Amino acid sequence: MDEWQLEMEEIQRRLASLKAHDGDLAIIDELEAELRILNSFYLTALDVLEAGQNDRAAHQGLISERWGDWTLRNVYSFIYEKAMELEPGRRELSSLIPEQDYIAMLREAAN
Repeated sequence: MDEWQLEMEEIQRRLASLKAHDGDLAIIDELEAELRILNSFYLTALDVLEAGQNDRAAHQGLISERWGDWTLRNVYSFIYEKAMELEPGRRELSSLIPEQDYIAMLREAAN
């Protein structure tokens, strides 16, 4: 289990405890939103890692963006950085994260 899975698991435990003990609804809502965002980052990073596994241009783009080799940690960091540039408007960030074409961004960075 990696660090992101552990963090999400901890939030799930906190949520379960809060719900079981009629915790503060504002805190529950905040933790649920945080969990959705973390899950979106993680699943998107896994998808991008797999999709770009044999894509030399994507690998070079990650290096050009100064994130280094094609690893989950580096791909996740790149996605996180790009997602922080998004303006969600009325939408939740967790829904926007997987909609971006990170492989295309990396290929463009390689050029």
